[in-house]
Formats: sequence, C-alpha cells, structure tokens
Amino acid sequence: FNYQLSVIEEIAVKDSTSLDVLAVFDAERRELLEQKVIITCLTQDQESLENFLKLFRDSQKQFGDRNDLLFVVYANNFDSMERFSERVAALRRPEEVMTVEVDAEQYANLRKELKVADSDNLVLIDVESKIRNYYNYNNKEDLAKLGGHIVKVFPFIKSPEFEYKPSPEK
Repeated sequence: FNYQLSVIEEIAVKDSTSLDVLAVFDAERRELLEQKVIITCLTQDQESLENFLKLFRDSQKQFGDRNDLLFVVYANNFDSMERFSERVAALRRPEEVMTVEVDAEQYANLRKELKVADSDNLVLIDVESKIRNYYNYNNKEDLAKLGGHIVKVFPFIKSPEFEYKPSPEK
C-alpha cells in the first residue's frame, strides 16, 4: 500500500505541455503523438543515444505489444544521427521510436518548455500531454522507477470478455 502511494505521488502531474511543442510544430508528427504515453529523450551526444537504445530494447521486452507507448528522441549537435536512425530501423518495432533532429535553439526551447533539469534527459508524458516525471537514463534507480511509472500512466484497456453486462430484470 505504501509503495503504491509513493508511486502515485511520484507520478503526480508536474506540469503540462502541448503536442505542438513535442512535435516541434510539425502537424504530421503531432498526429503520431496523439493518444500515446510518451517518453522523451533529450540528448546531445552519441553515448546517450546508445543508452537510450538499450532502454528502448528493455522496454519492448517489458511492455510487449502495446501500441500506445512512443519513445521520442530529440537530438542536437552530433554527426551520427543517420547511423542512429539505421539502428532504430533495425529494431523489432521501429515505429515506436520517433527521432527528431533539432537545432540548438529548438533543443534549448524544448528543455525550457518541458522544464527539464540539466541532470535529467528523459521525461514521461501521459496521453493527455501531462508531464508525470523526469529521469536520468544513466541512473539505474531512475530507470527502475520509470518502468513502474509507465505502467501507472498507461490508459486502462477494457477487455470485452470481462465487461459487466447486467442481465434483464425478471
């Protein structure tokens, strides 16, 4: 019970954002972001991208075939984006990763809009564009928390076989 309460407190809404900000004002991208739990990754170096790919692979094992989780990588200031995109394309479900190249100004604006501290590089955002928490993928405790937090912000999926259907009165 105490654990559940602490998780609820940790993922309490920190702030909100808009899909336009997350899509870097691209209508096509915005459409892909709708009704998804989003984990944003803000990075400026290749090593961070490698850590992110590991995190993504682990999440695929943990969350199975859900189609409402999207990883969005905002990258700036490195030459290996093409190589990273190729590695993403080789993943089991590459459609779950969106890579967005941003310039220095857009990158700074994203960090500001999302209120990301310098020590953090991941942001968990629910389907209503509410910021739930911040994480650092170089911190194992943060990654463990992220796994538990994602589960709590997923939309509840009703199973038709368990749906309550009252019987007609006699």
